Amino acid sequence: MKTIEFTVPGKPFAKQRARVVRIRGQFPHAFTPKETVAYENLIKLTFAGAVGGSFQPHDGPVLLTIRAYFPLPKSKPKWLQERVMWDRVHVLTRPDWDNVGKIVSDALNGIAYRDDSQITEATVFKIYSACPELRITLRFLDNPRRDGRDNGRDGDAGRGTCANRALGGQAPAQEATAQKGGPSTSRARSSSGGESSNAT
Repeated sequence: MKTIEFTVPGKPFAKQRARVVRIRGQFPHAFTPKETVAYENLIKLTFAGAVGGSFQPHDGPVLLTIRAYFPLPKSKPKWLQERVMWDRVHVLTRPDWDNVGKIVSDALNGIAYRDDSQITEATVFKIYSACPELRITLRFLDNPRRDGRDNGRDGDAGRGTCANRALGGQAPAQEATAQKGGPSTSRARSSSGGESSNAT
């Protein structure tokens, strides 16, 4: 699995809706707002600087992690401004997380991967920070191979079956007795984890 990390400086920007212009006697014309275009270009330039000119778009599964660090409004109380310096304070206001993810996935379309439909897993964090920026992590997985020698992750095998989905998405580990035709037992393993946070 190949991993690429890069940081886009400045306050993160979210995808805006396309604007529609209606001119009498003509069909409506939709266009992307210039602010969105400018920020997508900034993401593209930053990515290109991180990987160099010889990079070819990935054609396999992509895991995307976005950490969007926003400046804390000056209207917030002083104690919260101090807390931002040492603790994670989540952003509970706009922009929406999906619009942050959308502007990144669209900007990298065709240069980091062939199509953003290859993104099979995405995580977006919205956090206040004294240093506004957008940190992007791309993990490129190999396409599945017939012989199983790809870089699939442990615990993912078999999660596509109905029986495993009934067990909460976990793959059961089966143990059969040594006797032929003897009874078998199965047990499901569950794990919990993730990135801890303190919401405010």
